[in-house]
Amino acid sequence: MVSGMSKKSEIVEKFVDLAAKSPELTEAGQTVAKSTLTIAKAVDNCLLPIAAVNFAFDKAKKYYENRFQKDLEEVTKDIPADNLIEPKASVAAPVLQGLAFSHEELDLKIMYLQLLNTAMDGRKAGSAHPAYAQIIRQLTSDEARLLNQVIDAGPRIPIVMLTERSEIGIRTIRKHIIEYVDLGTGEQIAAPQLPAMIDNWMRLGLVSVTYDSHLVAKGVYDWAQSRPEYIEFKKKVEKKVEIKKGIMELTAFGSSFAIAVGKNPRS
Repeated sequence: MVSGMSKKSEIVEKFVDLAAKSPELTEAGQTVAKSTLTIAKAVDNCLLPIAAVNFAFDKAKKYYENRFQKDLEEVTKDIPADNLIEPKASVAAPVLQGLAFSHEELDLKIMYLQLLNTAMDGRKAGSAHPAYAQIIRQLTSDEARLLNQVIDAGPRIPIVMLTERSEIGIRTIRKHIIEYVDLGTGEQIAAPQLPAMIDNWMRLGLVSVTYDSHLVAKGVYDWAQSRPEYIEFKKKVEKKVEIKKGIMELTAFGSSFAIAVGKNPRS
């Protein structure tokens, strides 16, 4: 029987080989090696700085040579040797490509590695959908960090939008505000990009948002009046600023994604 450690080493070698053969990294390697192709590629990318392209690939190569095996062994250390399997290429290839360009962004790196861990665990490999790597690829590191907090908070969390009432009707001032606090101090954090982040999660099918219903637990929306957005608009807008309550909920796809990247939504 092959030991867990030696089996992991064999899998790592296959991963590195797969990374070298993946279309994106192969093309990047050719770009580095061939000056004419580098110039052509730069023109195709609206004069994207050649040095930046080469720098990104060089750093990815160093990561796979010097750090990837340690990261993989760490994330898979709890998988019994008998359950350790080679992941499907449809999952491993996009994960490797994503890691090549995101390994310095910790929150994204962890998501990729956890997805790889799921794909390598024979007990739950079926949960590692090929689409999940593409989902991670469309998140920023800040989004990944906040999304993890949302997942930890549970499948249904309170969300609000701000509206302004005037003699001509009601207009929306700001959509998609959730309780976002510094975990160290407990103070509310201003997050101007939060509505766009939540719109992106909705676009990716991870969450749904409705303002047609709301949670009824006592005090569950009390934080809304202490949000920086509410305080700011309360000072600026002469008309009455109102808080419209809603619910943000993880979709079935979002819950499966969360489990695949190592998070378990609270019920």
